[in-house]
Amino acid sequence: MKSLITGLVMGMFSSIALAGTWVVDDDGKANFDNIQDAITAAYDGDIVIVSPGTYTSTQDGHVVNMLGKAITLRSSNPENPSIVAATIINGEGQRRAIACFNGETSDTVIDGFTITGGFASDYDYNGDKEVGSNESNCGGGIYNFGSSPTIQNCMISNNLAQAISSQSGGGGIYNYESNATIQSCRFIENEGGFGGAIHNLNASDVTISDCEFDGNSASTNNLQSGGGAIRNESSTPSISNCTFSENYASVGGGGILNSDSSCSINYCQFNDNLASSGGAMYNWNQSNPLISSTTICNNSAEQIYGEWTDNGNNTIEDTCEECSADINEDGTAGLNDLLILIGNWGSTTSLGDINTDGVVDIVDLLLIIDNWGSCE
Repeated sequence: MKSLITGLVMGMFSSIALAGTWVVDDDGKANFDNIQDAITAAYDGDIVIVSPGTYTSTQDGHVVNMLGKAITLRSSNPENPSIVAATIINGEGQRRAIACFNGETSDTVIDGFTITGGFASDYDYNGDKEVGSNESNCGGGIYNFGSSPTIQNCMISNNLAQAISSQSGGGGIYNYESNATIQSCRFIENEGGFGGAIHNLNASDVTISDCEFDGNSASTNNLQSGGGAIRNESSTPSISNCTFSENYASVGGGGILNSDSSCSINYCQFNDNLASSGGAMYNWNQSNPLISSTTICNNSAEQIYGEWTDNGNNTIEDTCEECSADINEDGTAGLNDLLILIGNWGSTTSLGDINTDGVVDIVDLLLIIDNWGSCE
């Protein structure tokens, strides 16, 4: 028995010893000067901390390949918007920023980066010496194929995935057979013919929470295209506490397009989104999303096209009432809103960022105080 206990203790300390922290700095003293070498050296359970700087690559397909490792790749302070803005993975308009195609799980964490300049170039990810429909023009910023990483506290902006078929797109993130977790991220001005910010397809039951989608676009004349912010194809994602503003689709679904997808949408807001049909949402091909506690206003053409299930506490209006300090949308700027703001203090989430400057701070607190009381 004594030898057994000794062996267990030694094994525990051995596993702890194997966990390590690697530091990357593109212009200073660190373990590595580029992200890919650090990931290659890391073992499951390790943390790779990236110092502020702009990180690029000359390798084909992507700047960073996560190599299927259960590691945390993060900036030096993911909760600090200034650090996130200064820690950049840039595809330089030639390659994706990050690729996950080796069975990554939720234990692969990408935390606190600005991901920009990504371009969904052709790349043979499955090694069959051909570029398939799921490897061409898919995922400008992040490409998830059969992989389900955790992506959080990221600014994902100005990435591109050109539309060549309904299998392509996802300017910001492409999810194929992926159950990725995406939380507390901002998607700004990404473009993808099918899903300007995110394209979820083929049983990608993604969880998206506390995210902001602003100014993303899906522009193509294909009748099945659209989803200025998100397109869901044969997938059932869960979307909660997100805002969709001023996204655009040339065909359907300025905010979201659902095809054979009945996602759940809770505590969200859709405003000022534009499409030829379904300004906020376009549902077709047996889609019937479940929507609750959501505000939908000032979208055009119509607010929602197609079938959907009203699960209660929804507000759908032609115009939006101005009461931004009412974070939980209960008609009053008060204690509950204050508690939500405090819970998100210092974060980059849109929930509590009343003045939409990218951070929840004293300015937002003052706005609640100034608007204290009923919104009527």
